[in-house]
Order: sequence, then C-alpha cells, then structure tokens
Amino acid sequence: MYVHYERHFVVAVGEWYGDTGDRQFECDVMKAFALTSRVPLPNWGDTAFELTVWERKTKANQPSLPVVACAVCESRHRSLLRRCSLCKTTVYCSADCMRQHTAVHTAEHARRLVFLNHDDLLDFDNPHHFHPFEWDMHGNDDFKAAASWSTTAKEDATFSFKF
Repeated sequence: MYVHYERHFVVAVGEWYGDTGDRQFECDVMKAFALTSRVPLPNWGDTAFELTVWERKTKANQPSLPVVACAVCESRHRSLLRRCSLCKTTVYCSADCMRQHTAVHTAEHARRLVFLNHDDLLDFDNPHHFHPFEWDMHGNDDFKAAASWSTTAKEDATFSFKF
C-alpha cells in the first residue's frame, strides 16, 4: 500500500509500534508531525489499538505528547523503555518502575483477560515479558525519514509512505 498525504493533520488508527504499521512509517510520522491527541479504542485481549492525531510540525523542536513513556515516571528515554508483551499497553523504563506499578498492571491484565498464576514472576529483563522499543531514527538507515524535516514541514509539502 502507498499513502500520499498533502494536508496539516494525520489521523492513525491502530497499534503504534505494533502490528498495524511499520517502523519506517512511524519514524516518518514522528519526524514530521507532533502527536497532539490519543484516544484508546476498544480492543481484543491481545491488541492495543488507539486513535492518534498528528499535526504537521512548524518547528523542529515543537512540543509533542510522548509517543511512548514510562507508566510510572513518564521517562521518554526510548533506549530504556520496554512494553509488556502480554497486554501491549503498559510501558516501563526500569524494573523498579515495574514493581511500583504492579497493582495497576495486574488490573490491566485482568481487563484484557490476561491471567497469570504468578504475576510476580514477570521479569523486566526478559524480552518475552517486556519487549524493548527499537526505534533508531538517526543511526539506522532503515529507520531514517524519507525526507528532511525542513522539506516535510512545509505547509504545501506532500507526505508519502509505502506499506
């Protein structure tokens, strides 16, 4: 699929860093647009779909809602963040933050019909339990935006990507 875009907003429905887009699309959107709103949507137990609204950036350092952040301390340091592989909604930056949030995280699992015999056995360092985010928009050629920020920030610029 190829999408061509020429306006000021992008509205995406699906799972960010999940199964409904790809890393190139995510990097292109994050570089050219600022996240302004997110709305959780009804989901199955194994999905984390949401509606996100993105506005074209007018400045390179324009403020944006965090795409991902720790559920406890709100850290945005992507290299530290890991998302729960079971509920796909809860993100932590450390085992300590995960432990502080145990009751809320267990409730999220129950809401999604994820029941474990021993929730206390979840291991932050186990990638099968908590998967690290792998966005490297600057160091990895596969994840670099297709166009420069100054090109995509122009009001009349088109925004295109392939699926």
